Amino acid sequence: PRAAGGRFARIHHVNMLYYQAWGLAEADCSLVWRYVKSVAASGALGDLGCHGLGLVSFVTGQRYLKVAAHLDTIVHERRLPDGSGRGPVDVDDFSNILAEMSDGISASFQISRFAYGRGNYQMMEVYGEKGALIYTLDENGQGQDSLRVCLEPLGRDNQQFETVRIPGRYRADQMQSFADLLL
Repeated sequence: PRAAGGRFARIHHVNMLYYQAWGLAEADCSLVWRYVKSVAASGALGDLGCHGLGLVSFVTGQRYLKVAAHLDTIVHERRLPDGSGRGPVDVDDFSNILAEMSDGISASFQISRFAYGRGNYQMMEVYGEKGALIYTLDENGQGQDSLRVCLEPLGRDNQQFETVRIPGRYRADQMQSFADLLL
């Protein structure tokens, strides 16, 4: 947003959600590699959260200075893929992160594999001195993305967000396309 001609001016806050539902107990996902620390090294934070953390840093052009996080596991064991029993889950199922970024940006992240009704849902909100944007990936579970902006002079007092058409050449299943659009 800063690189986009300075239209947002100084960025104050960024909120990032990355939600999926396939980890819910009712989904009965077996103990796949993503749930095994010796193979995956991390859970939802490393699998999903790293993309959100990278995107926010890339879009703002800033780095992380301080973070505080809460990570936990909801389902502690799952059936083994071969059906021979159950095995322990030893990675995080969700994480909540608060971060201080350079340039004074306050960022928050919620990452979960237990978000009922979500497929591959992401939402990033960026709030600056003179503008804001809300980017949503897979908003309705059918692969549709949206970009809404609120800019001076109309937006501040009227809280009017306009939906911006995302050009066809930027439509892809990659967050890089979104960053390219902003830049």
